[in-house]
Amino acid sequence: MDAAGVDNAQNIIFWGSLLIAAFGLLGAFVVWIRRRVFKATESKSQSDWTLGELRDLKNRGRITETEYQALRARVLAEAGVDPETIKRATSADEA
Repeated sequence: MDAAGVDNAQNIIFWGSLLIAAFGLLGAFVVWIRRRVFKATESKSQSDWTLGELRDLKNRGRITETEYQALRARVLAEAGVDPETIKRATSADEA
């Protein structure tokens, strides 16, 4: 191989390696962003309230009965309780 061919091969190896490294960094960045987004979404979907805290707010007059029932239903739904069970429990509470 002559000097021009060696130079050409070195350029191809250099730029190819740089391209592979760039794709690796881009992939790592995408994984990092996805983890942050899904972690933020996951923490937002979980309720910040417990049923005891809601009951306490209602008993102290900080929220109305209607607000209490709506927040209670949301907390139970986020916990995976069946909506029909929530309706029956709400009806039993009102009776």
